[in-house]
Amino acid sequence: MVNIEKKEVIKGWESPISIHPGVFLKDELEKNSMSQIELAQRSGISKKYINDIVLGKHSITPNIAFKLGRIFNKSDKYWINLQNIYNEDKSRIDEDKRFVEEIKKYFGNIYIREIYKELSTMGIIEKHIYKYINSKKIILSLQKFFGVYSLDNINQIQLNAVFRKYKRKKINPYALAAWIRLGQIKSSKVYIEKFNNSELRNNLDKIKKLSILEPEKYLLELENILAGCGVVLVCAPYIKNSHVQGATHWISSDKVMLIIKTTKQGEDKFWFNLFHEIAHILKCNTHGKTEMLINLDNDEIKHEKIELEADKFAEEILLPSFSEDFEYFKKTTDPIKCVADKNEISQAIVAGRLAYELKSERKVWALASRYINQINYINI
Repeated sequence: MVNIEKKEVIKGWESPISIHPGVFLKDELEKNSMSQIELAQRSGISKKYINDIVLGKHSITPNIAFKLGRIFNKSDKYWINLQNIYNEDKSRIDEDKRFVEEIKKYFGNIYIREIYKELSTMGIIEKHIYKYINSKKIILSLQKFFGVYSLDNINQIQLNAVFRKYKRKKINPYALAAWIRLGQIKSSKVYIEKFNNSELRNNLDKIKKLSILEPEKYLLELENILAGCGVVLVCAPYIKNSHVQGATHWISSDKVMLIIKTTKQGEDKFWFNLFHEIAHILKCNTHGKTEMLINLDNDEIKHEKIELEADKFAEEILLPSFSEDFEYFKKTTDPIKCVADKNEISQAIVAGRLAYELKSERKVWALASRYINQINYINI
């Protein structure tokens, strides 16, 4: 028999079993030579209910605890504590069993192993050697990062729609989930103005002209401008096998997250992806607010109307007269610079567009690549 008073003073002690208070009630009945019928008569509690408590089928409620406290040489708090300790022990033991099953299910999963190594290497979660002895710490750290009770729940929250659409062999769904989660964590810590569609539209030209600056300068300025329009800009690192470029998600009716890849990313792609995502935000009435919109590399669903519209928007904002500007490539010695200066944008944007339009010609790509630098910047 566990001594309840002794247990209360052993700090950190956890019972390997849960002992129902009915066991203690049975002891008190025997100690006082009292039958269950007599207790029923003395307390007004039905005999069946008393028997069910003794058998571990019913709880000792506060009302019953008061009655038992009057009859036996134990306070009502003693009986209430017995029930609370039993509830806690049972819940803990049940949770331990469930957690063991969670470890069995996920620890050997190659996608889980991969995303844990990515996040721990980045210093986002605590790093442990990926061995079974550390499995509890590893799975728990992933649960805390994703903000879920079980890794099963990841599918049911922020990426429910995404998991349905992007089940490609090369995509690690947990890597994609982790990338979005980084954006959600950042967004929860940032204060921004309420979303203003007109304000965002009015700033499009200003945003585009920032591209002539160095990334460290324009990314900070971009974050400030977008915050004033009700948009959280999340500059996120690329996570292996997420194959993601950008995403938008309405956190509330007046706050939207724009998360975009900003490591090992060409400046041309960054600016195109940025305006692609801005298009989704500005066109939220038709593109929707309820579903997270994700842009992947080599996107398999580019044929969808909203994706085509977002691409068209980005092209027209960045280089509205590209077909006309194309003539510069025949007339000048440095056409990329000429077109960039004419449009007041980065040369990388022009080079990227040219390489895209003439992607079958290797010489063009070789020329364009000289103008395109990589961005390596995060703000999470």
